[in-house]
Amino acid sequence: MYRHSALSVTLCAALALFASAPSTAIGTREFFERLQESWNAIRTFQAEVIQESRYSSDGLVQMYQGKIFLAEDGRIAYDYDLTGEWNDPSLVRSSAKGKESAAAPKPGSPESEPVKKGGAYRAAADVVIHYDPERDLLVESPEDETVLIQVFRGMLGSGDFNADRFREENKISDISEAVMEDGRAIYKLVAIPRKGSPAYNWAKQSGNKELNLRQELWVEAATMRPIKAVLLSEDESTSVTLRNAKVNEPLDPKVFLLTPKDGKLPTKVRRGSLSESSPKPSQKEFQGVPLEEIPVERN
Repeated sequence: MYRHSALSVTLCAALALFASAPSTAIGTREFFERLQESWNAIRTFQAEVIQESRYSSDGLVQMYQGKIFLAEDGRIAYDYDLTGEWNDPSLVRSSAKGKESAAAPKPGSPESEPVKKGGAYRAAADVVIHYDPERDLLVESPEDETVLIQVFRGMLGSGDFNADRFREENKISDISEAVMEDGRAIYKLVAIPRKGSPAYNWAKQSGNKELNLRQELWVEAATMRPIKAVLLSEDESTSVTLRNAKVNEPLDPKVFLLTPKDGKLPTKVRRGSLSESSPKPSQKEFQGVPLEEIPVERN
C-alpha cells in the first residue's frame, strides 16, 4: 500500500517525548518576534527528517526518513525513504472498527520489516515536482497544494512565509513550555488552521469530513528554531521532525538535481490546480526551465 500525504508535516503517542511545564512564560507577540528573527538569520539549511503518518481509517502507520536542503534562493530538495509500514489497531476509530482491516504484524514478520521505497520533492518558483520512482512518475503541482512543502516552509520561514502569515492562517490556541527527554527546553505552539489555509484545504481535499484540525510547532527555546511540526485531523496525523540541522553552511548544487531510476527519464504528469485562484501548473516554470527541461542527474 502506497501513501505519502503531504502533511499528503506529533501524534498522541509522541506527546510522551516531553514533560510539560506549567503554562507559558512567553507572550504571543514575543514568541513570534523571536521566531521571525530566527527565520531571518537562515540563508541555507540542511537537516535529517523523520516523518510519521498515521491513519485512523485503517490503523496504517508509515515511517519515513530523509534529508531536506534549503537554498538561499528558496529552492527546497527533500529526498525520503519509506522505512517502515505497519498496522496499529488502536488507531482505528470506533466508527471504522466494524470494517475489515489488517491485523498488526508480529515483530519479525515480513510485514514489519523495513520497506525500502523512496522518492523526492523539488520545490522552486511556486511549483513542486514529486518524483515517485516506484511508479516511474514526475508529478508537478502548485506549491500551495503540497502541504508537506508548506510545512517545511513554515518550519524554516522560507519563501513568502513569515510570522504575520502564520498568524493570519491560524488561530493561536496556546503557547506552552516543555522539556524534551534530552533536556532541551522548547516552546510548543498549538494553532487551529483557519478556513482556506493550506492545512485546512489539505484536510478537506483528503476527505476529512469533520475537519477537526490542530497544528503544532515545537520550537527550541535557545535558538527559536522549529524542530518539529505536527498536523492532526480527524482521520490522519503527520509529524515532521528535523534533526542534526546545519544552518548557513555551503550546499552541494547537485542535491537539487533529480537522480532517476536506472538513469532514464520518468513519465511526466501534470496535475491541474484544485484552486481556481491558483495559476495552472502549465503556466508556470520550474527554476525558469520548462518541465521537459528539468535538470536530471544521470548515473
